[in-house]
Amino acid sequence: MDFFEDEGIPKKLKLESQIGLFGEIYTLSKLLTKRLSIKDSLLSWTGPFKKHDFTTSKALLEIKTTVTSSKKINTSSTNQISPTFEKDLFITFVQLTKASSGLSLDQIIDEFYEKLKNESSILGNEFLLKLAKSKYLDDHKDEYKQKYSIDKINYFEVRDDFPYIKKVEIPDEISDLSITYTIDLDKCDE
Repeated sequence: MDFFEDEGIPKKLKLESQIGLFGEIYTLSKLLTKRLSIKDSLLSWTGPFKKHDFTTSKALLEIKTTVTSSKKINTSSTNQISPTFEKDLFITFVQLTKASSGLSLDQIIDEFYEKLKNESSILGNEFLLKLAKSKYLDDHKDEYKQKYSIDKINYFEVRDDFPYIKKVEIPDEISDLSITYTIDLDKCDE
């Protein structure tokens, strides 16, 4: 952080966060609304508050988004990507391509917000609150003009044979443990 930077001023999302949010909003507005009502789709978006991006009555959904051709995902939690939850866990892996004819982050957000507002102003406000919790603010809208198109979407069910860290023994003397690892999805069955 710059020493002279004002800590009270909200900062724009870093590129990695922009891409991640794009994947979540794409999933929310284009994929989930095919199976759920627009209201239930929005209510299932728990990423700003919980460990997984979406929580439905039957499943947990984690969205991983990239602009690279690599099918590797990073996780910084020992159990975010593990089959240890009461519900089935699925990964939606979204690969984006920069494209002049695609959608930008602010466009996909505005498009879905309009649909929500037409349904109910309460849903529109709920969406804005979740965006704010994700650190997306309208003040930075002009910073999010890069357009993307969907290159590929792959789906993975996280079962017992999915690669994950099975057990971590933490000695009492260690009070703060952080583990980051990468999963190569090319080596996983879809």
